[in-house]
Amino acid sequence: FIKKEIGVRFVVNAKGMQNRPVQLELRLRASGKKDILVGTKKITPARSKQLLPQEFTIEVDEAGDYLLEVSAIVDGDDQIPSNNTALSFISVREGGAKILLIDTVRSESRFTRLAISDSPDFDVEYYPMTVLDRKNRRGQPKRIEQDIEFRDYDVIIIGNVHQSEISPEAQQAIVRRVREGTGIIFTGGYYSFAAGAYGESQMRELFPVELGRGRGQRFDQPINRSFHVEGDVKIRKITSPHPITTIMTEPENSDMWAALPALDGMNRLSPKTTAPGVQVLLMSTDNDPILVKGQASNGRVLSLATDTTHRWWLAGKKSFCKQFWRQAILWLINRENLNEGFKLDMETRRML
Repeated sequence: FIKKEIGVRFVVNAKGMQNRPVQLELRLRASGKKDILVGTKKITPARSKQLLPQEFTIEVDEAGDYLLEVSAIVDGDDQIPSNNTALSFISVREGGAKILLIDTVRSESRFTRLAISDSPDFDVEYYPMTVLDRKNRRGQPKRIEQDIEFRDYDVIIIGNVHQSEISPEAQQAIVRRVREGTGIIFTGGYYSFAAGAYGESQMRELFPVELGRGRGQRFDQPINRSFHVEGDVKIRKITSPHPITTIMTEPENSDMWAALPALDGMNRLSPKTTAPGVQVLLMSTDNDPILVKGQASNGRVLSLATDTTHRWWLAGKKSFCKQFWRQAILWLINRENLNEGFKLDMETRRML
């Protein structure tokens, strides 16, 4: 995004460069514009074969498509010059991604805002809803009307909100925006998914999971446990890689997912079997879907069954929690490759 810092990560694969200074340069190129030398640095490999992770920070002032070129310069002529340059591409958008979070005042909404707001290119606006469960209920339900300009947002997050709290006009506006390209996440709660009667809503077509029909959880009744998976829920990562769930390289990535603290219950989900683009990305060790992706015309959709990802943050996995939410947002706005690095190979010339 314009005027937002981004780290450009790459790896120098140095072979035969032991104790030789290497000058690294990063240039930004665009058609019809003058090349920009973003930064330079010197490194000195300590071993004859070494992988050296590097990073430059860039900030672009104008929107557009750019070519990133990183090059390595070494004194002498015994290296292979064709290996000393690597290229990558970046698309820069006007402004950052605007995210609307509609949820009750609870720990998950608080830590979700913290996790997403940590990214300088994300702007989160919080629309707090009335707490509706019998134990903590205060006042009357707050209703979402059409006064929200949903077209102003790149991503909408709907949390513990019964569908009856969203007016028919607002539901129509949300469906229209998602079909036009706005991303949307539905997260868990006592009034989410089937428990929130979304099977009776105009938004039911957006969900990548089955919702059934019926009134869902009534505000004046005890919690209906049939809508939920109760107790601790351990995560088992799906083996098929996806940008949202690939937080680090394997096998560390799968090990980290398995080592995360258990979630505190979640909504019971059943993925649609005929809708296009539906895929289960995360499952529990009991084979209950936790994260399901889908597609609604031009908009990307996520159903996240839990409302306790903040447990990761509180258990010392703050960086993991922030990265998960960042990658989920990037995927929803079709920018999942934004943080991918690239490799620069350097190798001495072979004398035949």
